[in-house]
Amino acid sequence: MDSHYTPEQRAQTQARAEALGDDGLKRAEQEWAALIAAVEAERVAGTDPSDPRLAPLMERWNGLVEQFTGGDAGIRESVERIYEDEGAEKASRGAMSSATMEYAHRAMASHRPG
Repeated sequence: MDSHYTPEQRAQTQARAEALGDDGLKRAEQEWAALIAAVEAERVAGTDPSDPRLAPLMERWNGLVEQFTGGDAGIRESVERIYEDEGAEKASRGAMSSATMEYAHRAMASHRPG
């Protein structure tokens, strides 16, 4: 994954990880796991990605991405490139299937703020 980030981006993500500490990182991982499970449950249930029930899930998804990227558009683009290049299963270290990632992308497109 490091090959997808510039040295500056690696330094920024490392600094955020250090600021969160081990407990903060563990909480973020737990939040991601719960969120992915909730999105997967909606996908399996056949919920349309544009259903209003998904709006708060997508808001939380974007919030967790924001927490990781620190709002840096370049880091967000790098993360997206990692998922495109490696696939969701590998990029998420097995936490998410490609079907769930595709579903989340469709839901995000339907629930963009503003």
